[in-house]
Amino acid sequence: MGESIKTREEVEELKAAWANDPIWDIEDTEGFEEHHDELLAFRKEWETEWGVRRTAELTEYAKKIGAPGLLELADFYQREMGAREHWMGEARRYLQHYLGEHVTGDAMNRSDCLAEIGMIVEFIVQAAESSCFAHVALEIAKAKEA
Repeated sequence: MGESIKTREEVEELKAAWANDPIWDIEDTEGFEEHHDELLAFRKEWETEWGVRRTAELTEYAKKIGAPGLLELADFYQREMGAREHWMGEARRYLQHYLGEHVTGDAMNRSDCLAEIGMIVEFIVQAAESSCFAHVALEIAKAKEA
């Protein structure tokens, strides 16, 4: 009650804002109740398009990693590799901050220290990946025996 009917321009502005940051169900936007069906159709259209794009991206990525057709695996692998890169970056950042500043007092040795920190992070990641590979191989072997 007391709500003003939104103009076409306001509806289009809402759609543009949502398309830039689609973190809510646009059809439930307060003040746009009279446009619920239109906004719901708009959201579903975008979600369908995103799904088509994502499927195409995963199809290409699956081929790239040597697993053509295995889209769920490609999606999982891509997310895990992204997480790996994130945590490697965090490890580097913390090590550089806490060790790089404190281990060496001069700028000359600082760059050497940072390079060595990078190598340490790589070694840690390699150890973790080896452990994961061993666990996966064990689980596959167990599943084959069952």
